[in-house]
Amino acid sequence: MTTALQTTTQNLAKQLDYSEDFVQTVKDVYAKGATDTELKLFLQTAKRTGLDPLARQIYCIKRYDSSVQKSVMSTQVSIDGFRVIADRTGNYVPSKEPTYTFDENGNVQSATAYLKKLVGGQWHEVSATAFYDEYVQTTREGSPNSVWKKMPRLMLAKCAESLLLRKAFPAQLSGLYTSDEMGTVVDEVETIPNAQIVPVDVPQVDPHENWTDEQLKEFKAVCEQLKIYTDFIGYAPAVVQRMVNKMISFETIGECWDALEKVAVEYYEKLSAKITEGLSAQEWDAEEIESYLGQFDVTALIEATRDQLEIVYADMKDSKMI
Repeated sequence: MTTALQTTTQNLAKQLDYSEDFVQTVKDVYAKGATDTELKLFLQTAKRTGLDPLARQIYCIKRYDSSVQKSVMSTQVSIDGFRVIADRTGNYVPSKEPTYTFDENGNVQSATAYLKKLVGGQWHEVSATAFYDEYVQTTREGSPNSVWKKMPRLMLAKCAESLLLRKAFPAQLSGLYTSDEMGTVVDEVETIPNAQIVPVDVPQVDPHENWTDEQLKEFKAVCEQLKIYTDFIGYAPAVVQRMVNKMISFETIGECWDALEKVAVEYYEKLSAKITEGLSAQEWDAEEIESYLGQFDVTALIEATRDQLEIVYADMKDSKMI
């Protein structure tokens, strides 16, 4: 560890009462790409909420914001993290199963979640409703992404429960959102893939002479990430080169990340398919596999779930399951 990194880690550990190993692990694994300021803000939020990044209760997410032309950090909490916070109050118990409304074609229109909260010594049932057309996460073509297409009721119920928990416990959850809701909270934001970068030959071309050094650095990162994805998918080198050449003609870095996002969807769907094959070989049935993979929001392109999906794949490969 360099002196500068060591100083940052030591300072944050001391300020927030974490161990240096914990801070370094979060920085290296769970908040990759975060600046020192962003890391501090993320760890402060984790400390305030009492959630554990290592247990995937809270995520540090880096996304590309087209309004400022750079990546920015946001903090997201898993639905389990929301439940932990509510349970910790001592005034919460889960209530009945969610209820749904459907249109004439049987498509889900809304989901209502329920809980019981202790107020003034008495238990009161509280509810909140989420509407499908307000929360469904879609592809660039406007159709539901793969997770919402496969499990619309489950996904909508999770949004309703998040809304409900925040409504019932505003002091603890105000300003916090789950990844299931984030498609409705963050506008004009594209995700920056955050998998491991490996060296790759990138054309020595300055796409636009008015681009800053930081933008050119991001352009190279796009090309490097594209190489990772296309190698796994099995694209021919000539096809990859044509993709890079097309990106060179784009006006903004955001358009380059946008093009990469489409390849990322294919990459993570293939990764999921490989894992499905391995689980099937272990005699998991279709329902168990779908439920397991449902925790990874593949087409929402959230780094935390992506990293976990890659870890699962690597573990299965090491165990000769794939």
